[in-house]
Amino acid sequence: MAGDSPNLMFTPSRKGNNPYNPDPTSDTITVKVGMPDFNDGSDIFTVQKSVLYNDDQFRGGCWINGDRTVHLRAKPEDFKTYMTWLYTRRLPEHIADPKLDTESNLDWLPTSYGLARKVGDPRYQDVLISRMIECARRIESFPNISFVASLYDVTEGLAHTPDILGRDLMIDIWTWKCRPEWQDIDYFAEADYMEFSEHLISALIAHRNASPEELVEPWASSQADRYLVGATQDE
Repeated sequence: MAGDSPNLMFTPSRKGNNPYNPDPTSDTITVKVGMPDFNDGSDIFTVQKSVLYNDDQFRGGCWINGDRTVHLRAKPEDFKTYMTWLYTRRLPEHIADPKLDTESNLDWLPTSYGLARKVGDPRYQDVLISRMIECARRIESFPNISFVASLYDVTEGLAHTPDILGRDLMIDIWTWKCRPEWQDIDYFAEADYMEFSEHLISALIAHRNASPEELVEPWASSQADRYLVGATQDE
């Protein structure tokens, strides 16, 4: 993997290390990434089409300027993480180990989920959803309201099922972890959290008569697959 040069070119793994074996001689796409505005070119990436889940869908989540450069409104760091995963099927070393996750170092996760949805890569969406499920298993306070708000923000206005699976997971985790003292939490009435509050209240009402045997942890093996797009199971 190259350094932080203006034209960041990623070298594919050797055959045998990467089950996808991207073709280094295949056509490339130049992607300029910025949030909210594009800079002077320091965050330009060159990606082989052969590593993308769907070239047309990828382009559909971006737009193409007169110079045929694809523009993507996203955080450059999130795109670097995605590129690392595309070429190695591993997350970058500093976030690779879920055992090191804490409530305070997961800001990359909802915005990366938004990126995966935007570029139309269900495989990457599934990786991120699985990471959220792992966090729910290990971190009692996950997801906090800021995490939920961030995930709601990157999926705003979406109705297609694969795009809102992340929202479904947030609602189900909060429903499972419901505590009586929540009725006194003021932020549920704040405008930034109103949509989530409405969804959560609906879920709590729907499950109010359920017995403990009927309620299954959202992260249980029998439940987890319902939040995945399903692409990972086809590989």
